[in-house]
Amino acid sequence: MTLSGVVTVGLATFAVTFLFRYVDGPFDIFNSLRQLIGTEGFFAKLFGCFWCLGFWIGCIMLLIYTVLPQFVYVFAVLGIIGFMHEEIAS
Repeated sequence: MTLSGVVTVGLATFAVTFLFRYVDGPFDIFNSLRQLIGTEGFFAKLFGCFWCLGFWIGCIMLLIYTVLPQFVYVFAVLGIIGFMHEEIAS
């Protein structure tokens, strides 16, 4: 994997983790997902910890990158746009 691949996977991982953990999303989709998961159980603990969620999303991003690297670029760009929108809006 090249340096640009490592940076892309890292940015995509951060962006998607940030979206799932902190952003409400359009039509409150991520907020609804967090409410659906609740406060008990494995997924609740996973979504409650930014580092834990980031690790598993990073593993998924790495697998996706090995098959479809272009797809990870889309995740990185859309996630960073969502992060910037959330920071500007608040």
